[in-house]
Amino acid sequence: MTLIEYMQTYKYEGYYRNEQIFKEDSTGVFYKDVISRIKLELMGAGAIVQGDNVLTGFSESKASYSPICSLVVPSSLLSATTSAYISYSTAGDILFNGEEDPYLVKKIKEIIKIQSIGGSVLVKKVEGVETYLNLYTPLSYFTVMDEFIQDVVESYNIFNKIMDNEGSVVYLIESHIEGMIMYRYLKVDKESQEQQYMDTVIEGMSTAIGEDLLMYSFELINDPIVYEVENICFGGESDYTKDNIARLKELVVTDTINSQTFDKISNPLLALPEEALEYDLNGNAKINLQDRVIIIREGGNKPEQIKLESKIEQAQIHKGNIENGIFSSLAINKTALGLTDVSQLSGEALRRMMSATIARVEEKRTEVAGAIYYLLDKKVSYSEVIEPSFDEKVTGVEKAVNAGVMSQEMGTSLVSSVEDWEKIKKEREADGYRGFEEE
Repeated sequence: MTLIEYMQTYKYEGYYRNEQIFKEDSTGVFYKDVISRIKLELMGAGAIVQGDNVLTGFSESKASYSPICSLVVPSSLLSATTSAYISYSTAGDILFNGEEDPYLVKKIKEIIKIQSIGGSVLVKKVEGVETYLNLYTPLSYFTVMDEFIQDVVESYNIFNKIMDNEGSVVYLIESHIEGMIMYRYLKVDKESQEQQYMDTVIEGMSTAIGEDLLMYSFELINDPIVYEVENICFGGESDYTKDNIARLKELVVTDTINSQTFDKISNPLLALPEEALEYDLNGNAKINLQDRVIIIREGGNKPEQIKLESKIEQAQIHKGNIENGIFSSLAINKTALGLTDVSQLSGEALRRMMSATIARVEEKRTEVAGAIYYLLDKKVSYSEVIEPSFDEKVTGVEKAVNAGVMSQEMGTSLVSSVEDWEKIKKEREADGYRGFEEE
């Protein structure tokens, strides 16, 4: 795959949009789609659209204007899912070779965010005073697969635009090949999209490799310095798949058209027969009005008033079906998103309800742990996604102590302090429990 071919992929082209959705700007992303739906469903029914974002609503005396973008109802379902993945992945204590490291915890959060919205992230180890990690999104790197061996990567290529003139663009390509890093300049013709690696310097171009202005350079390396963390579930593609983007768009459009604010402007509760509409040369429909009376041609039915309750009920069913599609695709549910009351549920009950989410989170953070171990030789130890409650810990430790597979001292350290353990024993024994045996 060449750079230009990669820039035409859904993965590259969709990253910026996905990032905007994650930043909760679904209004800006989908407002043109809302306009298209309005044109499709409401033309002639008391509303017409002019231009890109202005809705004309008819009043008794004159038309009033309102920007549609201010009426669009946003949806944060995809961004909330990514945030949930990040939160659950970094819940509790995270140790690296048995030690805490806030810097690496922060990097885990960033990697999972990019992995979710972009499908993959290239992690690069940079040696300096301290070892740190650079992260590259799908906007700044692409992979070249081996021509003969399936599923084997030949090189990871980090690209950076260094020159943009009238006729061409020049990129610095940093190619990571096994045992070597190669630096080259790639020139892309804007008109023909022809691309070629350069062997001469363009006037005014500053070179980033080689003091003698060589057009290529390479260095041999002993240890790997890059690792690609992929979104395994979707084969290296984003959680924001084409289907999920379509579902989110439908949520935004449906919620907007069925909102009370929009109802007041567009009045979609009046279903008009075809015989009451007139069309211009462009196919735009208008109501045939004479002195505020709707004129219906012969054979047409009377306008029908739609019940608001029926409309809202249908919209809610439609919305629920769309949300369920996203929940199923991303192994998430309302409990995992914090939209239901779980205050009375035990940790075990929560784990059962969120089993699919937990499995997806474990998959994601296992990939990240692999990168950190591969590059930094640090083993990552995560806490459980959902920690057992105190009572659940006590019950588990009691069973282990009584079965002789755990000492009382070990049980004490796992549950709480010695004082709390003794208090627990006394309370249980006062209730008639005789399971504790002194060693």
